[in-house]
Amino acid sequence: MGLGVAASFAIFGLSGIVFPEHATESAFGIPTDPGATESSRKNSAAALLPPLIGVRDLSIAAALAMLYYRRLGWEMGFVIISRTVLCAADTVLITRRKGIREGLLASIGLAAWLLIGFGLMTPSSAAV
Repeated sequence: MGLGVAASFAIFGLSGIVFPEHATESAFGIPTDPGATESSRKNSAAALLPPLIGVRDLSIAAALAMLYYRRLGWEMGFVIISRTVLCAADTVLITRRKGIREGLLASIGLAAWLLIGFGLMTPSSAAV
């Protein structure tokens, strides 16, 4: 389960790095200005922030993969739960930008990651 969370972080991270404008629009509902020049589009927040967030997500995915390799289930759960603070902030932004329906969908994903994180922290799953 923890490795699935790591894979999802890696996918989110890569999408932010490879397709920053699409990631901003699809995830947060922040459209790019079609009338903007190429130069201003490359320097916009929609183009600059997703790669930074993507690197953050890739580093978390790498940490989770390393913890899985070392069979450190409790620590994986801790990293996942700690990361949900950032997910909660993302969920608030998604709700504000895209509406309650999209916010609820993001909340369901957040709840699933919390369940996985807490599940990994139970004594019975201390060794992944």
